[in-house]
Amino acid sequence: MNEITKFCEKEFFALNAIMDYMNITEPVQVKPETLTKFIEKCHQHQISAQYKLNCMLCFPNTNILSGHWYITYKLTVAIRQFILSRKEKLFPSAEKEISKRQVTNASKARIRYVGGYCIHKIKEEQVSIVKTHMYSKSVEAQEKYEKASNVLTIVQGMREKEEHLKKKNTSDPDSLMDTIRKQCTNKGLTHISDELYQFFVKLCEICLTLLIDKNLNEKGELLFDHCFTEIKRSTELTDLFTHACSVSNAMESTGQSLILPSENSHQIEAVMNGILKKVSIMEYLFTLVIKKFLFIMLVQFRADLIQAFEVAKTMSHRQQIQLRKKKEESLKSITFKTITDDNTDRKHMSHSLLQGMLLRKTAILEPMTKPQLLVLCKAYNLPAKTQSKKAESVKVLTEGILNSQCMSKTEVFVPHASTSAQEPVPSTSTMSSCSTHDSGEPTTHTSRGNVSEAIPITSVLELPILDMETVESDEELCKVCHTKGKSNVEWIQCNSCNQWLHRNCAGLRSKAKWNKFQDEGIPFMCTECI
Repeated sequence: MNEITKFCEKEFFALNAIMDYMNITEPVQVKPETLTKFIEKCHQHQISAQYKLNCMLCFPNTNILSGHWYITYKLTVAIRQFILSRKEKLFPSAEKEISKRQVTNASKARIRYVGGYCIHKIKEEQVSIVKTHMYSKSVEAQEKYEKASNVLTIVQGMREKEEHLKKKNTSDPDSLMDTIRKQCTNKGLTHISDELYQFFVKLCEICLTLLIDKNLNEKGELLFDHCFTEIKRSTELTDLFTHACSVSNAMESTGQSLILPSENSHQIEAVMNGILKKVSIMEYLFTLVIKKFLFIMLVQFRADLIQAFEVAKTMSHRQQIQLRKKKEESLKSITFKTITDDNTDRKHMSHSLLQGMLLRKTAILEPMTKPQLLVLCKAYNLPAKTQSKKAESVKVLTEGILNSQCMSKTEVFVPHASTSAQEPVPSTSTMSSCSTHDSGEPTTHTSRGNVSEAIPITSVLELPILDMETVESDEELCKVCHTKGKSNVEWIQCNSCNQWLHRNCAGLRSKAKWNKFQDEGIPFMCTECI
């Protein structure tokens, strides 16, 4: 233990010296570069010779194995986290708060609709369990089947038929508006009883008191578990759920008599076991309902936080996303141009990328032209004939790249060493030279090889005349109106042509359409690119 104590002391002083070097003494904003530099210096310390010597001295009487390195590494990480936690106490928590939320009359209709959705999802899960274990002979499967059947019986009693619900005088008629409106488009929605509706209203109120920014800052990723534990402690909520289960016809028809016989002890034990079994099933169903509803409330809480903190992608953020996507696409593929521009020794980077993609069965050579494949064959010193087919060249080149360590002849990529197949080669016709020599007239004939050197004739396109102020600006211009717009105008970029458009010019004036393309995963294309 003395050696481990000495090792921890040395690591604490070393990492503490690195933290003091960062000079973080006041609760001001710390740049990401500073934190990155701290982690970099800690990594340099952990790969240094002094660190290895300290690890060896920690276990003086044993041979150093991989398990010993793992122990010392975990100790160092724990010390580093302890030092960072002490600095974290200098900074106060965020002052942003979301507005106070409460259950309103308008939201009660949505609560009833979401409650029916939760009951419907639980019913689907229990039906699936019943069908899965119905014919199984194992004891565990039969227990699951019996438990799911009992839960399904209670759930069926909580549901209300649509024709009965319309005839019944409910205590809150406005709560049926959302479900009836949804029923017009989706037939077969689940309706719940008034007793279960009162339970969901109370559950929603408790969720709103627990899902706040303060608990989010304190609990973090454990927020769901904290809310679930607090909700299960509510006795009022338990009473409402028990009442909703007890008034169902299914519970009354399948329930056993609560009148205990006075003489037969076996009957008393059977009745008590039946009661305990019902209580355990109700508790299990209570847990399922809370988890379903709490998950929906957690999603709504996230949406409220984003709206309160005004977390929206700006124009500069979208440009960064586009640049990152282009960089990722360039890393995923390799072309003949990237091989030519590769300045590493013996084209080592291009060779490694080619080998990796060929091992993953990526069709990287097929898009290249036949002259480019011949150049690559020369670079790998492979036999390749000009008259051979492209498929044969690809096959030979694939085997050669996988069996080679590097490119042996990188000089073939030098412009003066080989003529690119894409550049036109000027040639002189013998017929034109003979005719000029014989006639003596200064006539000039152009062969087919020289046609590409002439300036192509292009058609005149009618483009809108822009203001000088707009043309001379270096900033992004709208693709439709060709102006910058006002300072507070909202922009969006087309994922196809990568040009920017104003929100109104893009046809996204409505809030629903605009919010649809705020997520990073949903691409937007202008009307010309669709």
